[in-house]
Amino acid sequence: MTHNDSVLAHYGLKEAAPRGQSNQRAIDEQREKQDPKIVYLENQVGGPLPAKNKIPKQSKILYNYGYGGFGLSDLGQKVYKAIVGRDFDDHRGDNRHDPVLLWVFDKLGSKKASGSSAKLRAMKVSGAYFIYEYDGAESVLQPSTVKWTKV
Repeated sequence: MTHNDSVLAHYGLKEAAPRGQSNQRAIDEQREKQDPKIVYLENQVGGPLPAKNKIPKQSKILYNYGYGGFGLSDLGQKVYKAIVGRDFDDHRGDNRHDPVLLWVFDKLGSKKASGSSAKLRAMKVSGAYFIYEYDGAESVLQPSTVKWTKV
C-alpha cells in the first residue's frame, strides 16, 4: 500500500481520482468532518495518525541526555494521547520502548518532542536495559556495557 493509498483509506476514499484530476476536494471535505484537533496533529506529524496496534515494535528506547529530566513536549503528549487515549507518564511506569512513544519521537524529532527541560534521544538496544539518572541526565546501561567486578 502506497502512502497515497493509506491517506485515501484514512479519509474513507476507495480509489484515486482519474489521471489528471485531484482527490484534494474529497479529502478536504472529509477533513472538515474530522475533529480540528486531530487535523492539527496530523499536520504537525506530516500525515494521518496511525492506530495504536498498527505501529511496529522497535529495538530502540528513548532517554534524556541533558540535565533537567525526561519529558514530552505539549505537542508530543497531545499526539501520544490522540493515538493511545491517555498521556504518557514515565512515573506511572510507561515504557521508554513503547512503540507509540518512539513513533511520536520519530515524527516530531528531538526538538519538537522534548519537554521544556528535556533533550530526548533514541538509542538502539538489544535485550535488557537500565536507565541510570543523575540530576535529570540519563545514561542507558546494558549488560554488555557494564564492567562487572567478580569476587
